[in-house]
Amino acid sequence: GAGRSAGLGAAGGGVWVLATMVHTQREGLGERTAGLVAAIAEEDLDAVDRLLADDVLLLASPDRLGMAARDFTRSGPSMNKQAILNKIDSALHGSYRFVEPRVLELQTSLDGDRIARTQVRVRVVVETYGAPHRSWWRLDWRRELDGQWLVYGIQPMQIEGFGP
Repeated sequence: GAGRSAGLGAAGGGVWVLATMVHTQREGLGERTAGLVAAIAEEDLDAVDRLLADDVLLLASPDRLGMAARDFTRSGPSMNKQAILNKIDSALHGSYRFVEPRVLELQTSLDGDRIARTQVRVRVVVETYGAPHRSWWRLDWRRELDGQWLVYGIQPMQIEGFGP
């Protein structure tokens, strides 16, 4: 009767409340990805540093990016954490200051308990040129022993205007 209906209603309401309170790993990774994009655009190297694993590598493939790959990795096919931070610092304090950063699209894949990937399409305006610039990036994430997700791999997948 009425008591049973009220009980079912309360249980259903409890499930709804729990469902709205659960913060999924995918959502968390999406927020961390957007946070990394924002930290780079805002030149917040401390925030970028906190999101990158100590053993992070940026791999730029000439097969995908052509000449642009050399712009990323002048000394070889990859960059370590310190080189990534130096590149961000020099680029953003030079002629590549970003304004109006936007995440246009985000895809997240959980590949295991401790491994995940995000692909993010970013739009920025380079202040010097005033025109929007779009690019796709793949971020490989690893959940550390303390539960924190950190980027251990970065690949520029497509940069508008550059190609093989």
